[in-house]
Amino acid sequence: MNSVPDTSAERAWVPQAGLLLTVTLVTFLPSLDAGFVWNDDDLDEMLALIDDEGLDAVWFSTRSFNYWPVTWTSYWVEHKVFDEARKPLRPAHYHVINVLVHAVSCLLLWRILVRLGVPGAWLAGLVFAVHPVNVESVAWITQRKNVLSLVFYLAALRWWLDFERHGGRLRYGLSLASFLLGMLSKGAVIACPLVLLLLAWWQRGRIVRRDVLRALPFLVIAVLLGISEVWFQHVRAIGGE
Repeated sequence: MNSVPDTSAERAWVPQAGLLLTVTLVTFLPSLDAGFVWNDDDLDEMLALIDDEGLDAVWFSTRSFNYWPVTWTSYWVEHKVFDEARKPLRPAHYHVINVLVHAVSCLLLWRILVRLGVPGAWLAGLVFAVHPVNVESVAWITQRKNVLSLVFYLAALRWWLDFERHGGRLRYGLSLASFLLGMLSKGAVIACPLVLLLLAWWQRGRIVRRDVLRALPFLVIAVLLGISEVWFQHVRAIGGE
């Protein structure tokens, strides 16, 4: 006789996820009234560039002052959905997206720590959700690059751990694609290939040749886009050419 699978364990994480999400959203609720601050006027400049020349201007040219095409595209999509018929730009929905992306990162961090068997994984996710170190990135609109690159980075780690456990080209491809999107959001996630090797050591106590070969495509992406990031920072962001 076939046994009916017990799904209670699978559903047990749902209330915890809901609570973590709720705490994150409530914590950052005041940021929705923050408006535009500091260099948020850069957003106007980038949206004007894309409106005039199309997305090619941020994907396939050096016109932008940093090569973060995924980040710029996310702003442009919001602009088309919420702002196109209304001027000037309205900051509230940009803040909402930042908070939601941060909330997803908190959930991913928690589930990654659970997969690694780290005690107090949910509490770690909660602390990360409300920690003051994240306030600047979440509440400052043009710091979208930080929260967006982080969510793709954590997604890459999550898919990698699934690949390690279950195998499959799709899981590996999703991990690699997530890392690529992270690098195209901001190059700060460049250390991901090394973290993948650390995960191998964490789980098995050693790093073997197979681990290095699997991490190699990640390293290639990191090096190529890292060089691009340095060039844009030196020539466009700082040099202002």
